[in-house]
Order: sequence, then C-alpha cells, then structure tokens
Amino acid sequence: MEFPLRLVRSQIGELYKLRLQMSESAGDEWFVKEITLEHLTPDFELLRCPVNRWFSRLREPFEVVHEVR
Repeated sequence: MEFPLRLVRSQIGELYKLRLQMSESAGDEWFVKEITLEHLTPDFELLRCPVNRWFSRLREPFEVVHEVR
C-alpha cells in the first residue's frame, strides 16, 4: 500500500529526519520497507530511505514510532 504525500520543499526546509508514527486507526501492525522521496524539480532527485521495521502493538518491542535519519 502506498501513501503519496506532496510537500513543497520551501515549506519544510532542509530535511534531516523523518518521524513515522502509526495511528490507532491504522491497525495493529505494519511493516515499512522503505520511504521514497521525490524532489520534483527540473533536476529531479530521488532519495530512498530504508526502514525495514515493524510498527506493532502485537509484537516486541511494541513500537509505533520510528525516526529515520
């Protein structure tokens, strides 16, 4: 499942960290393989951030928040 989210870089400034948090309505567990960021400019940049983590209320370490740097 993909969740496209568009942000204008000038609105968020320089990117140094992503924080992912699972909401209570999202289900009990999710596995996030990677995050892909596209900078939609004439120079087009693609950044892939590996995550490879479970967001889970059911299995240890029972984490629903992760930060990717």
